[in-house]
Amino acid sequence: MPHVLIVTDSGAALPDRSVLGVTNLTVALNRVTLGERTGYEGTDFTVRQLWETARTQPGALRFTPPTTQEYYRLFQAGSAQFDAILSIHTSSQMSASYANAQKAAERLAGTCPIGLVDSRAMSASQGVVVQEAVAASRTMSSFEALVRHVRSVAARVFAIYYVESTETMLANGMLSAEHSILASMLGVKPMLTFDEGHLVTTGKARTRSQVVEQLIEFASGFDAIEQVVIAQPEGAQRTETTRLLVNRLSDLLPGQSFQICSYAPSMAALVGAHAGGLVIMSAQKEEAHDAYED
Repeated sequence: MPHVLIVTDSGAALPDRSVLGVTNLTVALNRVTLGERTGYEGTDFTVRQLWETARTQPGALRFTPPTTQEYYRLFQAGSAQFDAILSIHTSSQMSASYANAQKAAERLAGTCPIGLVDSRAMSASQGVVVQEAVAASRTMSSFEALVRHVRSVAARVFAIYYVESTETMLANGMLSAEHSILASMLGVKPMLTFDEGHLVTTGKARTRSQVVEQLIEFASGFDAIEQVVIAQPEGAQRTETTRLLVNRLSDLLPGQSFQICSYAPSMAALVGAHAGGLVIMSAQKEEAHDAYED
């Protein structure tokens, strides 16, 4: 297996933060704009600062993906140390990260094999794909097999989110003022999912128990599950919704382990700091083989 560099943008939320310590993973940082100030996520703006802003100033944060030139420099440096590069991105329908990386890869054509993966999602969903890529990069027989595997993983990752407050969605134009006011008056919590790479409203709930019920219904729709990640706002303690969800999932999926992580600040910038959700990677189906096939 060739030595492969895994690249992702900071729109990914890694359920297992220890993965950040592996030597063949590089994270290209999004730029953040807050008022007149601009800087990089995680360096100029700490995660804690971004979350505090998301909580106190709904709609104030703006995220810009790494530029083509930034990806070009990263890929060029990686090609000097690695045999191949696999780059995994926030949904191309929600960010220019994939398009920028594609342009950079075209400029390096013929110098180093570069595979691109559109996660068609963001945050914890993207993080699951990245973690699988890091793990598979140690075991796959070839770079081509690794790219195929990771793209198949991306196609098997699904997510559903709930949003406690609609202020940020209103500020971002994801809800009309009428719907936002109505949701606030009635205590309605929008339920969101990724559809063809877009974050769309798929339902609503009024109480915490209804939220949990819809998350459990979502999980019940899978024949076999390989990974389960519960996403919640930044912070070490489990939210009440997370606690209830863990209890219900333990009954539904006995023996299944659950990872709990914060969703990414870039997602908080879209839906707010009072949300959460469930990310599931379905198990890969066994391929049918002809009994007479060699």
